[in-house]
Amino acid sequence: MTGDSPTGAILRPENDPADMKGRVLGFPDQLRAARDAAVRGPDLLGNFHPTRVYVVGMGGSAIGGDFLRTYAEVLSTLPVEVVRGYELPRAADDTTAALFVSYSGGTEETLTAWEEAGRREVRRACITSGGELAARAEAAGVPVLRIPGGMPPRSALGWTSVPLFQALAREGRLPFEVSEVEEAARACEAMLSEAGPGGSDPAVRRWAEAAKEALILIHAPAARLGAVATRWACQINENGKSLAHVALFPEHNHNEIVGWEVTSALHRSACVAFLTDDRVHPRVHRRMEIVAEMVERSGGRATWFRPKGEGLLARLYSLAVLGDLASLYLAAARGVDPTPVASIDRLKSRLAAETTRE
Repeated sequence: MTGDSPTGAILRPENDPADMKGRVLGFPDQLRAARDAAVRGPDLLGNFHPTRVYVVGMGGSAIGGDFLRTYAEVLSTLPVEVVRGYELPRAADDTTAALFVSYSGGTEETLTAWEEAGRREVRRACITSGGELAARAEAAGVPVLRIPGGMPPRSALGWTSVPLFQALAREGRLPFEVSEVEEAARACEAMLSEAGPGGSDPAVRRWAEAAKEALILIHAPAARLGAVATRWACQINENGKSLAHVALFPEHNHNEIVGWEVTSALHRSACVAFLTDDRVHPRVHRRMEIVAEMVERSGGRATWFRPKGEGLLARLYSLAVLGDLASLYLAAARGVDPTPVASIDRLKSRLAAETTRE
């Protein structure tokens, strides 16, 4: 990567004053630190063996729940559901556990669901850097894992996900071994070395530069990589200040595929990231290949991205960190600072003002 390329701007402090680049490049060490904290930390479920687990959170605090759900779907029989909102599902009861994740500890929706879980006697635990959630948990005698604060929630994926795996492994509900985190960290280091600043693989940088004024689509298999596709889109939203649409396969082939029939300028502007893995169902991969051909015939851009590592955790995190890089490269191409999220801040302020008037 050359220093004077459009993307090179993100690598200079004046274009990234809060150092989002440093947070992305430091992700492997964050995984290791989160592993150590989870092993040393409290037993979040306290010898409780839930029949179902709900991970309750919003935004960057919730995405770790999606990774946990994927892991559980592939490797265990434990049902895991991610709750993004004010209310728990009706099925939540005293045989289930709700793991509340709020990086700030002040997420409105999560705090509301916290109170509901208490009233319904759902087993609770939380992961947070502090705030109101930590205060309420400690007052109620509920286990809390405190994680380091001071960063955007979306850059704390290791802190908000690894403890979830460890909490369930402690109770024998997940076949997770802490050694998997080291393999994942090494896979992320390999990905960052190849695709990051000065790396030998420019594919994700070129894709992001092409996506600057494009219709951004993230296509992936629902099984195994649906959570990673969501992560890519959210990072593109927040870091790249761009819209991004996720479509999962094979469901895509039963509806959205028809949207490619009549070519327009919109189709010609499409910049599609195809996320895949050699362990997904071969028919799903073939379906994606056929759609990629349709994208290119319509004048769009189809680019394939694959994970690194052997274990499922390594493959999830390594492909996710590639999406983090894509979002930074996109921010650079668009000339935006990746860290601020002014729209979110304005929305929260408006809601808070309306609540105060009530």
